[in-house]
Amino acid sequence: MAFLVLFQGWLQRSYSSVNAENSLLTIEEVGGILGIPVNLKTEDKFHLTIEEYLHAVLSLVEELVPFALFLPFSPERGAVANTGDKDPTYHQCCYST
Repeated sequence: MAFLVLFQGWLQRSYSSVNAENSLLTIEEVGGILGIPVNLKTEDKFHLTIEEYLHAVLSLVEELVPFALFLPFSPERGAVANTGDKDPTYHQCCYST
């Protein structure tokens, strides 16, 4: 669940027309959105641990890396043309020569 909250927060902050910034939500912000406490050390209650938060951050990075790598080669940017005889969903950048 923390991954989805992080992803939504990143999308909102990255594509906001008012104040665009590329930053992640903090663990306190994620806990606040989910309505659960964070990093409880003395109480035995359900809470968001730092390990769960960091796992969500790593999962988000895994999901975003392919977009960052292939964005310069997207056809909308006109950077690379399709090859005619190969799979039209791939671009020349994806083939080894």
